[in-house]
Amino acid sequence: MNKRCPFFTQIMQGDASEFNAFSEMLGDTFDLLHRLAETPQDSEWHAEGNVRIHTEMVLEETYKLLDKDAVDIEPERRLALILSALFHDIAKPLTTRIREFDGRYRTISPGHEDRGRSYLANKLMELRLPYEMTQNILSLVGCHHLHKRLVIKDSPERKYRKLARLTDIELLCYLGQADMLGRTCRDKQIQIEYIDLFRLFAEEYGVWKVSDPYRHWLDFFEAELAGFDEDTRDLVFGNAIRDAEAGKIFTPEEALAKSYQYRDSFPRLVVMCGPSGAGKSSWIHKNIPDYEIVSLDDLRERITGKRENQSKNGQVIQAAREELKNHLRHHRKVVWDATNLRRNYRNMVISFGFDYHALVTLVVFHLSESELFVRNVQRESPVSNEVLHRQLEILEWPDASEAHRLLFIGAEGQCLNFEGGCAKRRFPFPLS
Repeated sequence: MNKRCPFFTQIMQGDASEFNAFSEMLGDTFDLLHRLAETPQDSEWHAEGNVRIHTEMVLEETYKLLDKDAVDIEPERRLALILSALFHDIAKPLTTRIREFDGRYRTISPGHEDRGRSYLANKLMELRLPYEMTQNILSLVGCHHLHKRLVIKDSPERKYRKLARLTDIELLCYLGQADMLGRTCRDKQIQIEYIDLFRLFAEEYGVWKVSDPYRHWLDFFEAELAGFDEDTRDLVFGNAIRDAEAGKIFTPEEALAKSYQYRDSFPRLVVMCGPSGAGKSSWIHKNIPDYEIVSLDDLRERITGKRENQSKNGQVIQAAREELKNHLRHHRKVVWDATNLRRNYRNMVISFGFDYHALVTLVVFHLSESELFVRNVQRESPVSNEVLHRQLEILEWPDASEAHRLLFIGAEGQCLNFEGGCAKRRFPFPLS
């Protein structure tokens, strides 16, 4: 964990460091920590003051929970919870604005959860934390309001199961408690009761302290599809989860019955996700050389004469779509090679895969910011630092609900984590 290791070790062992200590240690990497004090909050929801004051209070309440209700949490999960409390509102300086509602002006921060997760994604890699902890922090920050919304909207069991697939439900509940206790507002007790109800529903639906909410479904498909290859099992299992979370089916038996129409022959689609210079093209050639490649850069060079020419992007994307659909129509293995940093761009491509009953794998390159800038300089055709900065700013970090499988790749081309596969003990590609 580099030079910060002793600091983090002390926290895992029970130290209750205050905001100032975190700011001094991490402020150079996470610059928004220095802007929390200048970021206002709505007086009705946050009468305590600015975002820094709120964050300090949330940290204090987190330590209280860890000394009482959450005392049995393992050291690495303890650190994940504390860092999530520190960072849970990190994007408010980027998203806070004034809006008029019913004749009143309110301070709001729409989308700060997702924006915060995306801001943290590459910066957290600078800390060299265990990768499971990094992913835990990202999911907690990105989901830290979702549990209350489930209760308020009287959501069905499938919504709780989906949330349990995306994040650590127990830590999310503790983070939510600290978030509400660490503020001053008129409806504070009601908000805390929502979190208590969330825990009760999570326990009732069998997702409280459960690492895999679909374990019995996975066991069912591994038994029923034992004679099929792993890709087929992953496809049927992935479709089962998507249909269940959409309310289309309720049992794995229903999913198995639906799979008869596509499981004997289907295309494979791999969608890349990562900034310029992350190593996407090299990884493709090393690990999936038998896949057809739809490359926006190659098409841009073919159409405009230059890979960096953005003047005919509409034409380039249309050509790429037609090429992709042709491969999917003929049940080929195909990879979409582009940055795909925005969720709507990824979803456009992934939706084509779903429409053609393809097994869809999203390959996400997760490197530190410093590594990305070093690698960019070493590229044969580097982009400007301004372009790379802009790519990191527009990044929308993916989650497990976007595709059948997610594969996270590190700086050396190694697999950091694999999510969504039926046989989770192995990785889906050679990974040279």
